[in-house]
Amino acid sequence: MKTILECSKESIKLLLKVDDRIPSVNSIYQVNRKTGSLYKSPLANKIYQEIQSQLTLSGIVDFMPAFMKDRKWFETSYQFVLRYGLDTRDLSNMLKLVEDAIHRKLGIDDHLVNSLKCVKSLMNNNSRAEFIIFEIKPSQFDSMYFENKAKEV
Repeated sequence: MKTILECSKESIKLLLKVDDRIPSVNSIYQVNRKTGSLYKSPLANKIYQEIQSQLTLSGIVDFMPAFMKDRKWFETSYQFVLRYGLDTRDLSNMLKLVEDAIHRKLGIDDHLVNSLKCVKSLMNNNSRAEFIIFEIKPSQFDSMYFENKAKEV
């Protein structure tokens, strides 16, 4: 499977495969009953490692475009392609683990994302895997909304 769908001076688009159901943020962390400390569930660790491994094997970290090294604002989009549960799975709950795995591997702090788009769709075959289509590019969003609005009035 080809991980890098597109890599240019303006954007990176990736296709990632997850062999299990993408976990909800509600099931990522578990509590140690003896100590009260939180830890990532085994499934969350597995998915996290799967995503990071695919990014390593793709070589994307070795030839990231200059726009990603300049530490400006970013626009990201995620399409979650699910096996089932389109009408029962909460889109925003699937995002956090995937976002953290991708951003950590790419070396981009997710606080630099000022524009985010997420969609979910259903697989049209009997695949046991689920997929994530991820895109990152420089943001064109003007984060100085109130200042611009004041100038327009």
